[in-house]
Amino acid sequence: MDISLAPRSRAKRLAPFWVVGYQLAPWGIEKMQWLSRLKRRLGRLRQWPGRLKQWPGHLKKLARDMRPTVDYFTGRMTAPGWLYLEFVNTCNADCIFCAYRYDPRPKLTLSLQRVVEAAKQFRALGGRNIGLSPVLGETFVDRDALTKIAALKEEGFDWIHTYTNASLLHKFGAKEVLRSGLTNLRLSLPPLDEALYRKIYQNNNYRRVRDNVRDLLIAFDSTEDKTVKDISIEFRSDRPLEACQALPDYLEYVAPHINDHVQVGAMTVFDSWSGTIKPDDLLPGMTLLSGDSKGSKRVPCGRIFTLQVLSDGHIRQCGCRVDTTAEKDELTIGHIDEMSLEEAFRSKRARANVASFVAGKPLDVCKKCAWYSPEV
Repeated sequence: MDISLAPRSRAKRLAPFWVVGYQLAPWGIEKMQWLSRLKRRLGRLRQWPGRLKQWPGHLKKLARDMRPTVDYFTGRMTAPGWLYLEFVNTCNADCIFCAYRYDPRPKLTLSLQRVVEAAKQFRALGGRNIGLSPVLGETFVDRDALTKIAALKEEGFDWIHTYTNASLLHKFGAKEVLRSGLTNLRLSLPPLDEALYRKIYQNNNYRRVRDNVRDLLIAFDSTEDKTVKDISIEFRSDRPLEACQALPDYLEYVAPHINDHVQVGAMTVFDSWSGTIKPDDLLPGMTLLSGDSKGSKRVPCGRIFTLQVLSDGHIRQCGCRVDTTAEKDELTIGHIDEMSLEEAFRSKRARANVASFVAGKPLDVCKKCAWYSPEV
C-alpha cells in the first residue's frame, strides 16, 4: 500500500462530515445564543420570588402616596395642608441659587386686610398650618410683618413659620420676633464666613447678619414667654455641615447657643428654578438638580395640595416654586378678592392640575422642579 496516499484517502472519506459540519455550524451558533438567552431568562425567573415578596411593600407605599389624591377628589380633604402668605415679593439679597433676580412681578405688599381674610377662611375650612416664606422675597422686608403675624396668632393656628435671611431682625428686636406668634423660625444662611457670604448672598450685610443670629440665639435662651419653639439654622453651602461648623465665626457666634431646640443643617444641592439657575451660577461644591432626577412623577406632588396667596392677592397652588421665564404662572387659580380659598381649592383648574400628575403629564413648572415630593 502506498502510504503517501493514505492522508488523501482519509480526507476523501471524511469530506461528507466536513460538509455537514460546515452546513450545521450556523445552527450551532444560533443554538448557543438561544441557550444563553434562556439561561438569562431563567435567572430572571429565579429573582421573581424575591421581587414578589417586595410587592406588598410597594403597594402599601403607593396606597400611602395616593391617599391624599383620593381624599382630595372624594372630598375627604377639607382644607389645603398649608396656606402660604407672601407678605412681600421683595428681597434685600441676591443669592446665587435663587431666581429672585429674574422675577418680573412688580414689588408689592400683601395688605393686612387680605392676610386676615385669607386666615379666617383657611381656619374655617379646618386649616392648621401657616407658612410665611415668599416664593421669592424676604418676609421681614415688610415693616408690618409682626402686626400680621400677631393677627394670624389670634386665629389659633397650630403652626406658623417662616424662612428669613436674618438681615433685618434687628429692626424688629429679637425678643419681639420670638414673642410674635411664630412657632418656628428658619434661618437661611451661607456658611459664617464674610468672603463666602459676599459670594453666595452677594451683598455686604454679613456682620449684621452674624450679630443678628447671635442676638436671636441669646434671646431664645432667655425669653420665657416666646412663641417660637424651635429655630433651624440652614446653611446654603458649598461644603458639608462639618466644615460649616468648623468656621471660626460659627464657633464663636453660634456653637455656644446650640441646644435641643436649635437645629443646624447644610444644603449643598439646589433646584434650578425651571432651568433659570445654571451650574455656572453656583460655587464649586454646590450641585444643581433637574426635575428629571425625580422620575415619572405619576403620584401628585404633596405641595399641589397647598395654597398660597401672593403679595398681589392672587391665589396659586404650591408655595414652593415658580417659573419666572413662563408667560403665565400655570399654578395660579384666581384672586382672593374674587373667589374664596375653598372655591380655589375645589376649582376645575386646581383639580386638573392635580390630575395632570396621574395622567403622566404634569405642568411644565412641576415637570422641571427638583423639589417634587409625594409626601403632604
